[in-house]
Amino acid sequence: MCYDTLSLTERSLTYAQRIGYSDATIAEIQQSIDQLQAQQGPYYHVSGFAHPSLPVVRSLETPQVELMQWGLIPPWVKTREQAEKIWNKTLNARGETLFEKPAFRVSARRHRCLILVDGFYEHHHLSGRTYPFLIRHYRGQPLLLAGVYSTWTDPESKRARHTFSIVTTQANELLQHIHNNPKMNGPRMPVILPPGEEYTWLEASPQEIDPAWQRPFPTAQLTAHPVSRLRGKNAVGNQPQALKPAEYPELQLMLAGLPTA
Repeated sequence: MCYDTLSLTERSLTYAQRIGYSDATIAEIQQSIDQLQAQQGPYYHVSGFAHPSLPVVRSLETPQVELMQWGLIPPWVKTREQAEKIWNKTLNARGETLFEKPAFRVSARRHRCLILVDGFYEHHHLSGRTYPFLIRHYRGQPLLLAGVYSTWTDPESKRARHTFSIVTTQANELLQHIHNNPKMNGPRMPVILPPGEEYTWLEASPQEIDPAWQRPFPTAQLTAHPVSRLRGKNAVGNQPQALKPAEYPELQLMLAGLPTA
């Protein structure tokens, strides 16, 4: 499902300001962002299978944006070999079974989080080929994705690894047109939390969470356009070019049918 994302990192400040973080906290976030940018630069496109570190919020009581690796490692994992095998399978977590699956249920009950991204990519399948689309908020605002996280200690290095999964739900009308992977059991999309609902997702008990949290994000608040190849030998890589619209004549009919804001 959602295996590719866009994170320009400094947009985390927009989130911090929106929910009322203090100037001191925002200054700390800015410092951590500056350090991250110096180390690796922004992510214009990054694959979950590379297990990048992305900005995550896990508490509103002690506001902080921190970095966690994409691909959840459950606390019951015993060895590094087992960890390496499982985290390629836990990039996403289906919302419908989140509180039941062994890999996620402890995190779903106790360790929910928000993943801050500027957008995400999905691939459209047509005549045996795939075409990447960039999906973003129609006003350019960061998206708050529902997630779950875990802290796992490597038994060899004794180093704690903080990892997360993105929670998914059924696709809205826009993603139904785009995300048509025949191998999937229906089109999917990340759970995008509207403003105000981040409090419930992070702080409420499982019994208090309204099942409506799984509803798809409104189509009218998202935009989408095809971009250059993200995979294969001609992939654009982690470059600004990954954001720019690309033209595929064979997609004209499909694009004409996309719902718009």
